[in-house]
Amino acid sequence: MNNFQIKNIADGVRLFTCQTSRFKTNKISIVLALPLNENASANAILPYILTRSCKDYPDFTQLNRCLADLYNATVIRGVQKAGDSQLLHLGLSFIDDRFALEENESISANAAKLLLQMLFEPKFKDGEFTQEDLDLEKRLLIETIRSELNDKRIYAAKRCLEIMFKDDAYSINTLGKISEVENLTFDDIFAAWKNALQTATIQINIIGNCNIEKIEDEIKDYFSSIDRKPVKPETVFSSDVEKMSEHREKMNLNQSKLVIGLRTGMKNQTDDLAAFQVTNALFGGIPTSLLFSHVREELSLCYYCSSQLQRGKGVMFVQSGIEEKHYEIAKTEILKQLDVLCNNEFSDETFDAAKKAICDSLGGVYDTPSSINSWYITQVLSDEILKPEVLSENIRNVTREDVCRVAKTIVPDTVYLLEGEAETDEN
Repeated sequence: MNNFQIKNIADGVRLFTCQTSRFKTNKISIVLALPLNENASANAILPYILTRSCKDYPDFTQLNRCLADLYNATVIRGVQKAGDSQLLHLGLSFIDDRFALEENESISANAAKLLLQMLFEPKFKDGEFTQEDLDLEKRLLIETIRSELNDKRIYAAKRCLEIMFKDDAYSINTLGKISEVENLTFDDIFAAWKNALQTATIQINIIGNCNIEKIEDEIKDYFSSIDRKPVKPETVFSSDVEKMSEHREKMNLNQSKLVIGLRTGMKNQTDDLAAFQVTNALFGGIPTSLLFSHVREELSLCYYCSSQLQRGKGVMFVQSGIEEKHYEIAKTEILKQLDVLCNNEFSDETFDAAKKAICDSLGGVYDTPSSINSWYITQVLSDEILKPEVLSENIRNVTREDVCRVAKTIVPDTVYLLEGEAETDEN
């Protein structure tokens, strides 16, 4: 049985706990939400810098020994985009206290202490961070950015997004730019760390059979020493489209990549969410969708074709791999499927399959600590936490008329074609 609790423990800091003995492993995660801006590169490197060492374990070797003593606890770190916000994530995964070898040993409390020290007492706070550490993390971050550029499917999706939101914070790469990462200094990272602690909207997730009271007290102690002035990032939602624009870019590749960016009528990330999710699933979100069954299977116009709803910004993207000669007809047939939804011309079987697929996915949220953590950590900026069972019930209540209604608010904004000009090995 899962016992959920949500409470505010400091200014702009929320604690989410899921007390359960179902799992052999527990998770503690901290997510810091910051506005996407010119500091994206310095912010993006923080989770990786912070989890390399800390005050008591000042190098990677000593930190790994500590993790081994915690029964091979695993470090979690990452960066992601949520609307016009950048989410910095660091955490630990570790075995449940009941498997400890020593009597009265609290693995969860020790893990929480280590994680909090990584965040609040990093080695560079006292000027001990080495140039070698910084150069390594900069190189790894640059390699990650380059890997996205080398994956043509990811590259095309990012280019369409950048064009569609050229004057918007949403266009900023959550990992920053290579040139900016190359120029990062100790001072930049130190300033980013101080700013994150003072201004970020923060959520801490504790999932498993942990010593929550002791961990909560320690968290409060750490935050009591910070002069918090949280700034909650806001996302601009816009459904206005003056005219659909089309853009082409040539590159040496075998298979052209077609990406279509569409604006929905969503005014915030929960506005008509259930109806939009069902509509996206019908459109191109599942294997029985209109894009897959009609554009790919029936007409054979593409190698793949799917849609994704990005609720954090209220937009939808269609991605497809095509031959360049099929560009016009593929684009036309993809957009025609929106008319099918608007005109209520989809089958009951397809409609039911879409709702079932979403509900089945939501039903798996509580299957692992990782999936629970992923679901709740991304809601750091939500005033009200949305539970998967609530959304699942809302999905089941979506009607065909709801789909037609919201489909009519979906408007194509930007069409981007990454056009192949030669045969080569590519993604």
